Amino acid sequence: MKKLASLLIVFAFILFFPLEVLAVDFTIEKTQIVLIYRKMVM
Repeated sequence: MKKLASLLIVFAFILFFPLEVLAVDFTIEKTQIVLIYRKMVM
C-alpha cells in the first residue's frame, strides 16, 4: 500500500513537473515580450 502511494506521487510529479516548467517558460517569454514592447513604445 505504501509502495503504491509513493508510486502515485512519483507519477503525479513526472506528469505535472513538465507542465510547471512550461508555465514558467511561458511566463518568462511573456515578460520579455512586454519589456521589448515597452522599449519600442518609449
